[in-house]
Amino acid sequence: EILHTTRLKPGEYVWGKFLAPFAAFCLAFFVHTLFAMFFNHVVPNADAEKFRGLFHFGNYLWPAVMFCLPAALFVAGVAFFVGAAWRKPIMVFLVPVLVWGYIVFFIFGPWLPEDLSPAVDRAIQALDPSGFRWLNQVWLKVDRGVAFYNQQPITTDSLFVITRLIYAALGVLGVLYSQRLVGQRLRGARVRARAEAMSPGTQAATSPGAGPLLGTLSLGELKMSWCPPSLWRQTIEIARTESRNLLFQPGLYLFAPLILANVVVSSIFQRGWLESQVLITSGQFAVTTFGQVSFWLILLLMFYTVESLQRERSARLAPIYCATPTKTFAVLAGKSLANSLVAVVVLAATF
Repeated sequence: EILHTTRLKPGEYVWGKFLAPFAAFCLAFFVHTLFAMFFNHVVPNADAEKFRGLFHFGNYLWPAVMFCLPAALFVAGVAFFVGAAWRKPIMVFLVPVLVWGYIVFFIFGPWLPEDLSPAVDRAIQALDPSGFRWLNQVWLKVDRGVAFYNQQPITTDSLFVITRLIYAALGVLGVLYSQRLVGQRLRGARVRARAEAMSPGTQAATSPGAGPLLGTLSLGELKMSWCPPSLWRQTIEIARTESRNLLFQPGLYLFAPLILANVVVSSIFQRGWLESQVLITSGQFAVTTFGQVSFWLILLLMFYTVESLQRERSARLAPIYCATPTKTFAVLAGKSLANSLVAVVVLAATF
C-alpha cells in the first residue's frame, strides 16, 4: 500500500518483480555454464581425447539460448500470470511442478511407442517446452560417433525455431497480462450504494422515527451468554483450520511429487544379481521404499510442524491467539493431527 502511493507505475512494478528472479536464474545458469567449461576443458583427464572437442564459447552459449532461455521465459511468465490472477503462492509453485511432470511422464513416458508416425512425433516435439525431445529424436537417437558430435554444429529446423519463439512469447504475454491485472486492481472500482440494495435493518436504523440502536442497549438487556467449547471441540476446530491452511502450502505441492518420483523411480529401475531386472512385487516394493519414504516424511513433517507452531507469531496474531481460552493440549494435538495429513497424502499417492 505504501509502495503504490509513490509514482511507481504498475508496469514498472510488475516487470521489476519479474526480472529480478529471472535475472537471478540467468546468473545461476551462467555460473553453471562456466563450471561446465572448466571441468570439460581444463581439469586433466586421461581419456580426454575420446570425448573432448575444440573449445568454443559459442558451443556453450548457443545451446543455452536455444533450449534454456525460451523454456525459462515460458515457465516463469506463466507462473507469474497464475500468481497475479489467483494471488495464491500455491498456484505459482504448482506451475513448474506440472510442467516438469508433463515433460517427464508424458513427453518421455514409457507409454509412447517407438514406431510413432513422423507427423505424430513432430507434434510431440512441438509440445515439449524443454526442446529436448527434438534434440533426442533428430540428433541423438541414432549414434553418429564422437567425431561428428565434436566437430559438426547442430543446425535447427523451422519447427524448433517457431516453437522456441512461441514458448518465449507466451511467457512475455503472461507478464504483460499480469501488468494489466495489477493496474486494474490498483485503480480500484467505484461502488454506488442504492437504497433498494440496503438491508432491512440498515434502512430501519437510518429511517426517520427509528427506535434505539443496538449500541444504546446495555449488556444485560442483550441477554448474551457464552461458554467455552469442550477440549474435543477445540482440538477438532484447530485441526480443521490447520488442515485448510495446509491445502495452500506451496511446499506440499512441490516436495511431495519430487519425493514420490525419487522413491518410485529408484525402486522400479533397480537392478539385481548380475544387473538383472528385479521383478517388482508389492512386498518387495514396500521393503525397498520404506527407508526412503520414512526419511523424507520425517524431514517434511518436522518442517511443517515447526512452521505451524510459529505461524501465529509470524503473522503477529500470537497475542490474540494466546489470549483465547483454548487449552495448550488442544493447540498441540490439533496441529499434530493436521500435519499428519501430509504423511497420509504422500503415503496414499505412493500406494
